[in-house]
Amino acid sequence: MPSLLAALPTDELEAGHLIAPGADHIIGGPREYLLIHFDALCDFYLDAAKCPRTLGCQSGVRSGLGRP
Repeated sequence: MPSLLAALPTDELEAGHLIAPGADHIIGGPREYLLIHFDALCDFYLDAAKCPRTLGCQSGVRSGLGRP
């Protein structure tokens, strides 16, 4: 993540144009947006790695595709 942020232009408007159409209008700026979502993904995967067997994590079905 640090290298991604370092590669973004320091100008928030320019950085938003590089990320996606409309990203230049993100409240708080694109850097803050990326950091919030990156942190959320990290939290999700850390919690998923701790998933107990009682929640069905070892049911043999992965990604909801019905394939073991």
